[in-house]
Amino acid sequence: MKKVEVNPDFKFRFETEKELSEAKMNGYIDLCDVVRINVRYSDDGMQVDSPYTSREEYIKVLELFNNREDVEILDVYQDKWMWDAYDYM
Repeated sequence: MKKVEVNPDFKFRFETEKELSEAKMNGYIDLCDVVRINVRYSDDGMQVDSPYTSREEYIKVLELFNNREDVEILDVYQDKWMWDAYDYM
C-alpha cells in the first residue's frame, strides 16, 4: 500500500491528547481545526472517514495505518470539528 507522509502544514487546535482531554472536561469545544483520514479496509472493502483532533493523535494514527497491509489510505485533509458533551448523553 502507498505510504502517506505526515503533513507539517496541517493546523490543529490541540497538540496533544492531554490538551484535548482537558478541553473536553469543560463540556464544549468551539469549532476548530482537525484532520480527517479516509481509509478503506481490504478484507471487507469498508471505508471509514474519521476526524483526528490533535496533532499527536494524527501522527500516531497515520503511522498505524501506514504500517498495516490491510488498510489503504484514500485521503488525508484539513477540516473543522466541534464537540458538545450533550451530544453524547
